[in-house]
Amino acid sequence: TGTTAKPGVLFGGGYDIKKDQPGAGGNDSIGRSIYMVDAETGALKWSLAPSGATTKFTGITDSIPSTISHLDSDADGLADRSYVGDTGGNIWRVDMPGSDKNSFSHYKLAELGSSLATQDRRFFYKPLVARTMFSKVSKTSYGGEEITTRLDTPYDAIVIGSGNRSNPLATNEQDHLYMIRDEQTVTKTFDSQNTPEPIVPSDLML
Repeated sequence: TGTTAKPGVLFGGGYDIKKDQPGAGGNDSIGRSIYMVDAETGALKWSLAPSGATTKFTGITDSIPSTISHLDSDADGLADRSYVGDTGGNIWRVDMPGSDKNSFSHYKLAELGSSLATQDRRFFYKPLVARTMFSKVSKTSYGGEEITTRLDTPYDAIVIGSGNRSNPLATNEQDHLYMIRDEQTVTKTFDSQNTPEPIVPSDLML
């Protein structure tokens, strides 16, 4: 609050053993949560969970056993955004734009799993996050000459690999290493009016 920062811990709810079964369908019973606690006292400060949540819960149906990655998007020394994958092949983004927990929001950044046994992709380890940019190049004709313009556009690269830690010798799944381009580089509160649609495999380049 204000100029005072306290240490906190943000972590996933854990692993649901129903996922030990290949292609386990339906919502997980446990682990589909994210918690924030005071690192000094252990007191629950905020959460995303099916029940007992301190903020509105929506959308998370698969357990989250992985470590959560954090980003300080405005370089003020405080983490204000997080990314995490779940065992259903989804990547979630959590925005924490200020000290008011009512301003926190979350949404599904990418949906990379499937109900198909060959696409039962799961994320057990945290993504890597890197700030970078790409160049949009366009060409126009003016006075009989071709003019090339280049516009540098920033984005946050989310790099994550899928795999089934509960069955590491499985050969049926088509696992991948992904780089997701998150062009929403400003941490803010997202709602039903400004939340982007999840990125799906057909949006990606091979």
